[in-house]
Amino acid sequence: MIVRVLAVIGTLGLVLASCSSSSVPEDAASAPPGFRGLFEDDTAPPLPALNVYQIAAGKNLYAENCASCHRADLAGDPNWMTPDENGVYPPPPHDATGHTWHHDDGLLLGIIRDGLQGFPSGMPTFAGILTDDEILSILEFLKSEWGDEERTFQWQATWRVRESRTSQP
Repeated sequence: MIVRVLAVIGTLGLVLASCSSSSVPEDAASAPPGFRGLFEDDTAPPLPALNVYQIAAGKNLYAENCASCHRADLAGDPNWMTPDENGVYPPPPHDATGHTWHHDDGLLLGIIRDGLQGFPSGMPTFAGILTDDEILSILEFLKSEWGDEERTFQWQATWRVRESRTSQP
């Protein structure tokens, strides 16, 4: 059991270290290990346009369901990378200074809907509260607050995961 806990803590440290950068790496050599593949080719389709209707709906849904923890300005808790005395991490920012844009849409949807699995977090689950379409609207709102580089990076991550799923036998 202790070994398993230490393994989770070690993995968490690596994830947080790779997510701690607040800017997009300029090339594959400077990218965190999990993201290097995103810079090796440019086969992803162009960045899709944001949906203004989803953004408007997502902004309202974010205000109703997320802002109380992640703040209205998306800044999250100032100490989001430091666990409390119970090992629980505070809410991270969802603006470009955080790590949300490092993750694909499917992972973000799952975290919001089902919570963080195997990670000490105060994040509640929104299954039964928000539909997948509502969660995707919240994500569209978050994307509208990021710069082009963060949006492009996140789109490439999303596209790669989708491609890997469709290419599996």
